[in-house]
Amino acid sequence: MTGGLVSGAQAQTVNVNTPVSVPVAGNVDRFRVVPVITSVYDSNVLRLNDARGSGPRDNIRVSPALAVDLNRIFGRTRVTAGGTVGYDFNTRFSGLDRERINLTSSVTTPVGAPCSVTGSAALERAQFDLGDTNTVVTESFLRQAYDVGASCRAAAGFFPAVGVNRVSLTNSSRKVLDTNQSALRAGIGYGRPSLGTLQLIGSVAKIARPGIEDLTGIDDSTMITDVQLVFERSVAPRVSFRLGGGITHADPKRAAVPSFSGPSFDAQVTIRPVPRFTIVGSGRRAVQNQSSFGATYIIADSYNLNVSYLLSARSTATLFAQRARRDPRGEDLALTLQPPRGKDRLNQVGGSYA
Repeated sequence: MTGGLVSGAQAQTVNVNTPVSVPVAGNVDRFRVVPVITSVYDSNVLRLNDARGSGPRDNIRVSPALAVDLNRIFGRTRVTAGGTVGYDFNTRFSGLDRERINLTSSVTTPVGAPCSVTGSAALERAQFDLGDTNTVVTESFLRQAYDVGASCRAAAGFFPAVGVNRVSLTNSSRKVLDTNQSALRAGIGYGRPSLGTLQLIGSVAKIARPGIEDLTGIDDSTMITDVQLVFERSVAPRVSFRLGGGITHADPKRAAVPSFSGPSFDAQVTIRPVPRFTIVGSGRRAVQNQSSFGATYIIADSYNLNVSYLLSARSTATLFAQRARRDPRGEDLALTLQPPRGKDRLNQVGGSYA
């Protein structure tokens, strides 16, 4: 087990059915900038076993940052932005010191009476977890995500929804492993205030690995088709949930890579026993891309628990835990001269104060 935040590669993927968005509490004008500090102890930051290295491997990472929270209403248009900008300081391995940036933004505007269009963007930059690169290198990643979605939700009844999504993952040095993903989604839903919202969503996505194609001439892309049934409801102000499940099929272009067909899910439950105390649990399985090692695609499972308490009007304490599993497919090209990693598992715990 390692203590810490979600690793860079774990955080660099996106669900093609879920637009990039900024969670904002309350539809009121607001702009805040507050300091945040996170401290993480890691017992084996180099991710080495006894056969691959000896000596001290533990490390404490201290990450001071500024957190931004913006919500503005311009007529009928809503603009939001949020995230953190900071820097990692490591007590033992200063070579891992690096900026840590995680920002999101969105613009929502109505089109006609029941319809609206939302454009969203996200940017993340950080040091790779060395367990993701499978070698001791000080390499960072840059994740950029863009999404445009439209829906026509009335107070009750059926409504359509469509969207497009683009995600690019860029490495600071190993450009051959750069990857990107483009997706289209469409769905139909039904909602009533007393029952919640039920949606049937279909999506088609393509994972491309341009660096590998430029180097080898091999098309290592993967087509992903996905059908999900999603139910959302708020049960009084204290409980809300989103439950989604369906079937995902991954069809790699390269014949040597096995395909995948199986269940996928994306669920989240939020509980507020009292106004100051919030518990959020989530679980997800999806086919993803990742730029830290040479897999054509990855089947990823992730389970998260986040507990936060509002200490005062300007300070919040948070504890979090994550359990994740990854099953990479298509590591046979061995472009990084590293042995295939096979399935792996990650357990993390941590905390922050803002």
